[in-house]
Amino acid sequence: PAEVAVAPPPELSVAVLPFSAFSSNENDGYFADGLTEEILNSLASLPDLLVTSRTSAFQFKGPDVPPIPEIARSLNVAHVLEGSVRRSGDQVRVTAQLIRASDDRHLWSQTYDRSMDDVFAIQEEIAEAVAAVLEIVLDEDARRRMRNSGTRSFEAFIAYQRALELWNEAHASGNFDLLDEADPFFASATEQAPDFFQAYLLRSDRHSHRLIEMSESGEPIDETVWNTLETERVALLDEAMRTTETLAQRSIVASNQILFEANWTNAFTIVFDA
Repeated sequence: PAEVAVAPPPELSVAVLPFSAFSSNENDGYFADGLTEEILNSLASLPDLLVTSRTSAFQFKGPDVPPIPEIARSLNVAHVLEGSVRRSGDQVRVTAQLIRASDDRHLWSQTYDRSMDDVFAIQEEIAEAVAAVLEIVLDEDARRRMRNSGTRSFEAFIAYQRALELWNEAHASGNFDLLDEADPFFASATEQAPDFFQAYLLRSDRHSHRLIEMSESGEPIDETVWNTLETERVALLDEAMRTTETLAQRSIVASNQILFEANWTNAFTIVFDA
């Protein structure tokens, strides 16, 4: 049979692979994942750039990953950003490199030596460097979106990553009791960073699953428990809506807000006009 031609990936496309943590401290692995996500969020805030989702990119985590060109073909991107993190006390070294998949050529690389107090500037500098190499013009609005794309609290950073690991495991395994374990970490993240959109949104998911379990159990519903869960869920989603930055984020929150509504007549308008 004739071979089917495969369209090349968009030139302005990149996958941000999980940065490697070169230390034995458990929190450093969470920190490396968090820094990766901050860089990914900063780049994803640029409308001209196609950025692979966290879920897709993070499947290539660990020592035994395929070569970069193979990863890029799998994710249909023209470029791959990879790096490493090494922390010692309050000092951190972050190395990042941008690779063009078509010829496995390094287009840019940089090593940053910073104190932990200044670590969040790194993700902005890396994102700006990638944009510059790909010749994406950054106006002040683009720079503002990049700056506002994540949190600036190291404690919140770590707590969120610990919660996210449990959240992902819960949904991969179907063991939603793990969301109970994730809940205090999400709570800690928002306590340390009150404008942490993702933490509010994902924390509300625990309440949604509990309500679904109650409705599908066939047992009489305890109205007091139901009302408490729904009140807490709505409050978390209200906080998530307060901290949204984009139309896409507002639509996601709005779709969750109407999840347990009895009347979905205006659902389309509510979600897409959020």
